Amino acid sequence: MNSSAFFIKKTIVFLLLSALSTIAGTFPSISYAEENQTLEDKLKAVYLVRLGEFIQWPKSLETQEKFTICIAFDAPIYPYLEEIAQHEYKIKGKTLQLINTHQQNTSHNCYILYTNTPTAADIHSSALIVGHHESLIQQGGIIRFYIKNNKIRMKINLKAAKRKGLILSSQLLALMEIIEQ
Repeated sequence: MNSSAFFIKKTIVFLLLSALSTIAGTFPSISYAEENQTLEDKLKAVYLVRLGEFIQWPKSLETQEKFTICIAFDAPIYPYLEEIAQHEYKIKGKTLQLINTHQQNTSHNCYILYTNTPTAADIHSSALIVGHHESLIQQGGIIRFYIKNNKIRMKINLKAAKRKGLILSSQLLALMEIIEQ
């Protein structure tokens, strides 16, 4: 191959690579990991809302007009819960309401408290404490989300749930790994 043919070939390859990089730059640059995290957060939000349907709640909560989920506004699943709440989603006939735990610390008014660091007051409230941190169950949490084989799974501290007067349906329990502490 002579030098001019080699130069033309090299120029064509360079132009093609430049064109591809320009085209690639016009697409959103979201990585596979970011995409998976977004999907995981959306699924956790849906699971969190759906948990309410499969639990018999203490009488102290049944008098409330709304089904309240308490969560920090900066939690990754908050925007997805907010989207669900905007559609006036109902759980057990009650409209879903979100309370930002950064503004109010009212776990005693929550059906579900989504946190990874429950306080003593949270543990002694009637709220179902849900989170994803590895030590949540040991800290007094009740349900922990975790990933196994690329699927969201749940662990439950059944004794802690019973202490709060929460009765979980057998359908829900069948989906969970039961931990009795």
